[in-house]
Amino acid sequence: MKDPSAGNLLVASTLIDTPTVERSVCLLVHRQDDAVIGVMLNRPMQTPPGLLDGLFGSDEKSSQSRFRIPDPSAELPADSDESDDQSLIVPSAPALPSTETAPPIHFGGPLSGPLVAIHADADHAESETGKGIFVTAQKDNLQQLIRDADRPYRLMIGHLGWHPDQLQREIDEGWWHVLPASADSVFSDNAEMWPRLVRRATAGSMAKWMQIPDDERAHELN
Repeated sequence: MKDPSAGNLLVASTLIDTPTVERSVCLLVHRQDDAVIGVMLNRPMQTPPGLLDGLFGSDEKSSQSRFRIPDPSAELPADSDESDDQSLIVPSAPALPSTETAPPIHFGGPLSGPLVAIHADADHAESETGKGIFVTAQKDNLQQLIRDADRPYRLMIGHLGWHPDQLQREIDEGWWHVLPASADSVFSDNAEMWPRLVRRATAGSMAKWMQIPDDERAHELN
């Protein structure tokens, strides 16, 4: 499978040694003629102070705070450079109520964008990417997902982007394995996600080469 369309996963092959994306799993969430957008799923990070304040504060607050999208392997900067075009803009407001527990944030990629959730709740969705996998960035929906927490979700900041031809070249050169996304894979354990999916992708390639049926669980039987 080599179709890099929305609803598929890009699983980094062992050819990739760039620290930002090595051993990463990326969900493709949008494709158009001149751009493909995806978010890395298995990059949990320390939550930048104040990032979630705007979700639970007063709607009357209209000031803006800027947060850099940090390198997940580095410590968070003490302060942000507001002129940096790699910044994420989120509303500034009072801190989370004491009854709220701040959920983990995932580093979706080095390109700036709004805080978004990848989740499994159709009632609070703005788009669907893959069967049973939804995307939302609206404040009300994000609040509800965090407060209810009765279905799996991941909060993301940042994203990855390609021109379609660029991404297709990377796939053809073996940098990425392409697999259909499923809720089971998207919301699986961070540490196990890449090893599990790269074994799945490798088993699928072997099955095709041997001209035998590709059983999704075949790699688990060896």
